Amino acid sequence: MAYDVFLVTVPEDFDMAKLVARRLRSLKFTVRFNQKQTEDDIFDAKDARDAGKSGNMLVLWSANSVKNDWVRAAAAVGNSRDGMLVHAGIDKTIPYEPYRKAKRFSLEGFTSRKMPEGFYKLVEELAERTGRTDLRAWMKLGSKDDEARDAWLEAHPDDPLAIAERQKREKRSVSTGAGQGSRGSCQPCSNDDPEWQWSPSGEIHDGRFCCSGTRLCQCPHHADDCRAA
Repeated sequence: MAYDVFLVTVPEDFDMAKLVARRLRSLKFTVRFNQKQTEDDIFDAKDARDAGKSGNMLVLWSANSVKNDWVRAAAAVGNSRDGMLVHAGIDKTIPYEPYRKAKRFSLEGFTSRKMPEGFYKLVEELAERTGRTDLRAWMKLGSKDDEARDAWLEAHPDDPLAIAERQKREKRSVSTGAGQGSRGSCQPCSNDDPEWQWSPSGEIHDGRFCCSGTRLCQCPHHADDCRAA
């Protein structure tokens, strides 16, 4: 899997890292964040492969991370690719050379209820790198700003947020239609078992049962075509 962001942090800073990852994922950035990482981990071949498949490497600098060998190795890999590294500071720690003078986005004061200006700027940096625009405006919208949210999605039809919303609505529409008992889309399974039926277009039906009331086919021939709810 390719990632928009390869997140570099240490276990001592996981609370902040989880918050950063969650916020970025809510904006539909794909984030590689290994929550099983330990203090003694080394930057191994799998880490290197995942970093190689990532467009950006976000390093969360702190008093803890500047002393960590895994972070040092990861940052060195990111630094070997032009334009890959993005630096953020979760405290006032200044990293070592060659990162000492690099632009860092301050995340001090970042909580589940408060986003500092540095996080908005971080998102704008990642958006520019991934060909996205106006994410600050989206982030400023409240959960009840339905008209403004719809207008934003309409103005940015190719943004991952808009694509995800369309998929969600289509899924809801299909599920609603199936719940109303639509018929005719299911066909007998080719294994000649009359108890099984399958959906040629992969609609989601009610539970594991198709619109005609018989079970959705799970045989090898149709397993990829049927998606049980």
